[in-house]
Amino acid sequence: MKYINKIEDKFLILKNKKINIYMLSMIVILIIGILIRIIGITEMPNALNCDEASAGYEAFSIINYGIDRNRK
Repeated sequence: MKYINKIEDKFLILKNKKINIYMLSMIVILIIGILIRIIGITEMPNALNCDEASAGYEAFSIINYGIDRNRK
């Protein structure tokens, strides 16, 4: 019984290490993504493109009225 408990303890330690490595990698990816967006924020336009506005209006009309701008 002691041997099984030792194996279970080792397995839990390895499982926790895998979770910690996963969380660390996710945090690193998130930080890299945030930095990429912050660095390039001055080059981004400060208004909507006509395609973006059109897609937004389509979504708004479908949600509120159930039809798109072509009445389909």
